[in-house]
Amino acid sequence: GRGSPASQGSECSGQPVESFHGEDVADWDFNFMVPPGIQCPSFKSQVSRLVKQFESELKQIPMPRMQQPRIDLLEVMCHDHSELTFQMKNVGGKAHRFSMTQGDLSTQLGRNKLFSMLVSHRPKHVWYSPECFPWCLWNQFNESRSMQLWEQIYHKRQASLWQISLGIVLYRYQIAHRSHFHHEQPAGSKMKSVAGMEEITNNTLCSRFDMCQVGNLRDPVTGEAIRKRLEVHTTSETLHRNLHKRLCPGLHVHRQIAGQTVVHGHRMPLSKFTEQYPPKFARQV
Repeated sequence: GRGSPASQGSECSGQPVESFHGEDVADWDFNFMVPPGIQCPSFKSQVSRLVKQFESELKQIPMPRMQQPRIDLLEVMCHDHSELTFQMKNVGGKAHRFSMTQGDLSTQLGRNKLFSMLVSHRPKHVWYSPECFPWCLWNQFNESRSMQLWEQIYHKRQASLWQISLGIVLYRYQIAHRSHFHHEQPAGSKMKSVAGMEEITNNTLCSRFDMCQVGNLRDPVTGEAIRKRLEVHTTSETLHRNLHKRLCPGLHVHRQIAGQTVVHGHRMPLSKFTEQYPPKFARQV
């Protein structure tokens, strides 16, 4: 899921990564230290290898015999009933979504389906929302609690590196075809600090905003506002101008993203509910 503690978050400057103890931060694995005695392959080398693999897979996708009409939006790693795609169609645009129903992107078969859609429909915009769970603030706190937790979180992060690599490939494709790319994560996510991500973060505009302001996000049971601060790295100046710095002035109480809520008669974790974009936010995008 994309939920994370809404009361915290790193600054979003959009500036190149600064040096850390005389070395480039990109050479560090998101600034965390490996405990003595543990052998860990570099995240940098793994991301680089996966990017090359995915680019090779993309190049092998044949061009369609009949040119398909361009679509306005391709939403990747989204929900089956994602609001962005729904709202785009609602205003007369053309959009497709790629969720787990369409294919498992951790497999080559799933990626081939996505790449075929990319090549065939040449989307004007790709909206990419990879899972934040391994990189969220809760896990940044948990990894310091014990060696066992550190190892569990490390392996979860390692297992999700393909998502970072796929994002880089999608970004490169959109740039090469003079189209837009948008990468969404909760504020405070350490994903953007992983080696390789600087290609995206250094060449896009970072839009930082609160969902209670942009999307009127509220607990469906209590009606309390939910802040949920997000960051979208975007190539679109228009999107950046309309989203960035729309932060909550603190005039209302926020519901912490914890516990349960009820949606259409079904109980679910509040964090799961907040994974989906509110209709108001999706309409603005």
